[in-house]
Amino acid sequence: MKPERERLGPEFVKLRLQAPDGTVETPWAIDLGGGTYRLDNIPFFAYGVSADDIVQAAPEADGVLKFMKVVKPSGNRTLRIAFKDKVTKTEPLLIRLTEMGVGWEGAFAKLIALSVPPETNVQKVVDLLNQSGEDWEFANPTWEGLHSGE
Repeated sequence: MKPERERLGPEFVKLRLQAPDGTVETPWAIDLGGGTYRLDNIPFFAYGVSADDIVQAAPEADGVLKFMKVVKPSGNRTLRIAFKDKVTKTEPLLIRLTEMGVGWEGAFAKLIALSVPPETNVQKVVDLLNQSGEDWEFANPTWEGLHSGE
């Protein structure tokens, strides 16, 4: 079997993102040249970055590309849900979010990262999440970023 990168194509690379608590994740990105990349996954732990953002990254000593900054935001918003119980693709909340145009990726059977595109009303997503009784958070923009003017 070919390594995952070869199956995806040479333009796909892994980026190292680090959360404030030190947690590291390595989502896929598409190499756009000149040290810029389009993030191809929804971040699970990092803040201030979303799927499809154009980012700058630089190789570290181990050769892995380290995220430096967002160059051009995609307009997508990242939210996360920490379900109390394991979830599957047939979870009613996930089905409803998908119907609203929200993309999602799962990790650890309970953690779901959401990508809310610019054309989707984020307040309707927030209302649905609040009604769900599940724990959730804003990741990009962060809660503080949304309410910095208050």
